[in-house]
Amino acid sequence: MWFVVGSRWIHGKGDRIDILNDTWYGDRPIAEILQAPLETGTSLQEVAMDLSHPLRSSIPPHALQGLYLTQEEDKCIWAVATTGEFSTRSTYDLIRHNGISQPAILKIWHHSFHPRASLFCWKILNRAVPVDGRISESGTPLSMKLVRWIPPLVDFCLNVDGASKGNLGICGGGGCIRDKHGKLLLAFSNFYGVGNSIIAETRALCDGLRLAHFLGVRLSAIYSDSSTLVQSIQQGKCLNWHIQCWWRPTMDLLHEDPTTLSHVFKETNQVADRLANHAISSMCNELELKLTKLE
Repeated sequence: MWFVVGSRWIHGKGDRIDILNDTWYGDRPIAEILQAPLETGTSLQEVAMDLSHPLRSSIPPHALQGLYLTQEEDKCIWAVATTGEFSTRSTYDLIRHNGISQPAILKIWHHSFHPRASLFCWKILNRAVPVDGRISESGTPLSMKLVRWIPPLVDFCLNVDGASKGNLGICGGGGCIRDKHGKLLLAFSNFYGVGNSIIAETRALCDGLRLAHFLGVRLSAIYSDSSTLVQSIQQGKCLNWHIQCWWRPTMDLLHEDPTTLSHVFKETNQVADRLANHAISSMCNELELKLTKLE
């Protein structure tokens, strides 16, 4: 029973996934969401490939929106662990009792705290943390970091960014495609619902590449301020099973049209950052083509 609760499917072809009884969308099987009894044994591939399939009128409309099937085999993973791999320890954490609830600890010097953590809390309360503001107030000069947006040498470049208000929290992504003169070809702002920062960053990159591929835009450079995502793509290793359904098509698109993906400072990625935050505030998807002025 615990294996069923802790497992889920990452879709590839979709032929091994029971669209109603397997967990592949959300955090539980779709059959548990629906009230009326429906036929079982129908695969995700059958419904996704048949636009007139009767189950399409019964399942949640967002379940198949943006679904991307590949030629890879479907993979059953252990959702309790970030890596997706089954372990005895993660299973024990799933079924064990969490202990007796205790009131919040009010004193920073409590013996349950690590001494370094207590000291850091004391420094925060007494404004003794050496951040830039405090250092400047003391009269100590700070070295300046000069950064700027790097234009593409030829063709176009793609800047993407993701934003999340909490972990987990509502999140969104945005990006823009510009030429070497900084002129915007397109900008997008997409709302992703509940997620975290790495999900938002990965989905934004995937959306930007799909738009460029759809419009036939040649990209000579791609920029993201997420070092975690850039390293994951460069090493060819997906670090979190939550992002696999967007990470895999991103890798496919990058292999089809080899382009340099580079990490940049957040200060040089402000347009994409504003678009990602706009998606969160508006809670909708927007796409603008051939923009001449954004800011």
